[in-house]
Amino acid sequence: MKVSRIITFLVIILSSAIIVACSSNNENSNNKDSSQQSKTSSLKDLSKKLEGDNSFEKNFLFFNEEDESKNITLNFNGNYTENPITGISLYQDGKLVTDQVQLTDNSIHDNGVFNFQLKEYIPSFNEIKLKTNNEEVLLKTGEYSFEKIAISDTISEDKRWFVSDYNTGEKKNEFMFNGSFTRETVSDSSIEIVYPKSGQKNLDLEFTDSIKEIEDGKTLKFELNSTSSKELSHESSYEIYIVQKADNGSQFLMNSIIAVVSPD
Repeated sequence: MKVSRIITFLVIILSSAIIVACSSNNENSNNKDSSQQSKTSSLKDLSKKLEGDNSFEKNFLFFNEEDESKNITLNFNGNYTENPITGISLYQDGKLVTDQVQLTDNSIHDNGVFNFQLKEYIPSFNEIKLKTNNEEVLLKTGEYSFEKIAISDTISEDKRWFVSDYNTGEKKNEFMFNGSFTRETVSDSSIEIVYPKSGQKNLDLEFTDSIKEIEDGKTLKFELNSTSSKELSHESSYEIYIVQKADNGSQFLMNSIIAVVSPD
């Protein structure tokens, strides 16, 4: 009789322990889920932080019609890595400009970097719609203006100037580029600096450059300085093309540079 009571007592204790453990596990699981949800932010929740003051920025770029696409890098004020970005389209003041774009990245990473490819020429955009499986959000990017240009790489490869070393520097409204270029075969050609006309007009740009061929015409030393006399309240940028042109009309894009102008 006593043995039976002892067994019954132990069963009751064991059952109670199991119930308490399950309750505790469920509570911990709920707490974890709640904690996880609190850490997960939607793209819409982060939109204002990501935009920052981007809407004030102006960027003047080329669109080379001889290329299949244009690589674009946007810079936001934070990262978004919660849900993969599955689609994008470009807008100007709330109106669709193009959806002919191709994803390169599926997240905003490395302190705000987002890359994609523009597959057709457009005059400008200042907003991008990012799409995930859960939502669509329109973000301000700053003004991106494009100037058409046609540069085909038709100089034979052995005569092209290829960059071997370079460095850049930025100081408020001044941009500096120093580069070394090499080629296999000596040939008659000239170097031309090209920049968007809208960028020169809006940023009051002035350029100085120095080009020196050394070592039997197979090494080129190149220095470029550009200065903006415009007083800016927010950061802006412009693109510079360094183009090699041969006497027979053939050409080659030696380098493409994005120069940044910072506020005083």
